[in-house]
Amino acid sequence: MGQMNRIRNFTREREDAPRGNDFHVVITVERCFYVEEEVGRKLMRLVRRRWRPRWIRFRTLEGTEVQVLSESVRSIEESTMSARERWRALQRALESEREDGEPIF
Repeated sequence: MGQMNRIRNFTREREDAPRGNDFHVVITVERCFYVEEEVGRKLMRLVRRRWRPRWIRFRTLEGTEVQVLSESVRSIEESTMSARERWRALQRALESEREDGEPIF
């Protein structure tokens, strides 16, 4: 019974989980991080500055606190729900093109 409660608690939606479907992806030399829209916009302003801070600290969607060297940030990308839907549609079309041999464009 105790194991089941832990699984149920783990899969239950967190109270502080972001409610929107849009987020930003912070891509560094080593890995990428998913952050809330507001955090992503703040980080974009930081990395655009002429005099950047040496370290950038932020919290991911999972709630993990991360600190990276600002020079290791390669890009910060917006990821909206509509853009992801268009990307999936393009991927499906390309996959069907490969199967049929007919170009889609």
